Amino acid sequence: MPVNFGFSSENAKALLLKLDIPKGVIDTVEAFGWKLKLTDAEISLSKDGTVQSVPVSLSTLQALSAGKLLPKDYAPLASAVSTMMANVCTSDAGIAVETTTIDELPPLEVGSNGGVTFTKCKKKPWKYDPTISVIENIKECRAATGLSLKEAKDAVEAAKAQWDVQHANSITPAAPAAKTETVVSPVGLWPMFDLNKLSSAPTAKLRDANKMYQPVKGTSGGSRYFVVGGNPDLRIAARLKDGTLSVRVEGPGWKKHTASLQEVGFALQLDAKDYASVHLSVGDNLTLASKTLGAVLLGLGVQLETPLPNLKFIKEA
Repeated sequence: MPVNFGFSSENAKALLLKLDIPKGVIDTVEAFGWKLKLTDAEISLSKDGTVQSVPVSLSTLQALSAGKLLPKDYAPLASAVSTMMANVCTSDAGIAVETTTIDELPPLEVGSNGGVTFTKCKKKPWKYDPTISVIENIKECRAATGLSLKEAKDAVEAAKAQWDVQHANSITPAAPAAKTETVVSPVGLWPMFDLNKLSSAPTAKLRDANKMYQPVKGTSGGSRYFVVGGNPDLRIAARLKDGTLSVRVEGPGWKKHTASLQEVGFALQLDAKDYASVHLSVGDNLTLASKTLGAVLLGLGVQLETPLPNLKFIKEA
């Protein structure tokens, strides 16, 4: 007998969880102002006239709700919905500014030099400066625009996210230097590991890593991950192997973020192993893997000192 259920947003969320979409990602998408809708023909996200959707039949929804959806039907649906959610998180990073309730806050514009500016602020235009700290950017934003501390903080974080997305794939391997093996990442405070040595360099413990893309150890002896994010509290590393994206977190203060990690789907190892990890099926699709990793990093809601990673480097290492 078919399973009866309504098409409320809460039921839509419940079905997304059955598709292994992390709760943290769902919350992030909603925080960005996207409305989740479920009908007997599609699962969709909509905002300001823009709609992204995944077609689905009523019988498929009923089978998923009852836990009886066959693997051959589950896998493509889960992949399509995951792509839709990740695409919203990563390709619309500036949307936090657009959905603010502050009437006077103007939209972001990108200048020819790659800077992000407010063009009609109350006092004068403000441009996000990637060469100074977030705190300094907030101070400059408040001085230029007259916004409150919270408003300026939201504006700076949104501008930084948009800048990171625009420059995430602009990093190119550095030519060998005469006196150094690293180059400085264009965003953040961390230096970049020598990309020519990703496959040959020995692995370090993740908690001790201090360079972007640095090879680090996993749980097993032959496991090889690469740093994709970090700040004083935690280090984040990823591995892309056999169609699975594995993400691992260690660091001196990672346990401060256990709630956020669990919401995004991480399993916690609070014993002597002292790490958190999640493993996500992405198939042989670099774009899906990149969007999935972006959704995980954004879903954590943690301020990182590193740029958005380029998984192409990891895949080819």
